[in-house]
Amino acid sequence: EVSASSQKLLVPSGTYVLLKRFTAKEEKRRLVAGIMTSTDSYSRWVGLENHLNYVYRREGELTTDEAFGLAAYFNSAIVDRYFRAISGNTQVNATEIRALPIPEISVIQRLGFEVKQIESKVNISIEEVVGKALRLPLHLRKKLIEVAE
Repeated sequence: EVSASSQKLLVPSGTYVLLKRFTAKEEKRRLVAGIMTSTDSYSRWVGLENHLNYVYRREGELTTDEAFGLAAYFNSAIVDRYFRAISGNTQVNATEIRALPIPEISVIQRLGFEVKQIESKVNISIEEVVGKALRLPLHLRKKLIEVAE
C-alpha cells in the first residue's frame, strides 16, 4: 500500500539495474544483475525487497543503453573476478558496489547499445562486447570468454 508510512520503502517506478545481494559460494557468478524499467510496474512506485541492491541515476533516469551497459558490465567475468578479489563474502553490499571501478558513461552507453544488438549477431558474447568496450587485449578477451563458458 502506498501511504505515508510506506513511502520511505518505495522508489519511483523507473529504470534500475538490480543486483542480487546474496549468492551461494557454488554459484558461477557473485554479481548477478538484471534490468527493471517503468513498464515492469503497474504503479508509479515500486517496493524493492532487501535482497536487492539497485543502481540508479540521482538526477533523472538511466537510459536503456546505460541500464543494459551497466548490467552487462556487472555480469561480466572480468568484473566478477575483480569483485571476488576485493570481497570474499557471498553478500554483495552497496559499499562494495560503489567501490567498483566503473567506466566512463560514454563507454557504458556504447556497451549497452552493443549488448542490445547481440541477438542479431552470431557468435558474439557479452564477454566479447565488454572486453572490446574496455579495450582489453585480445588474448585476455579470449581467456574471459573461456572462463564464462
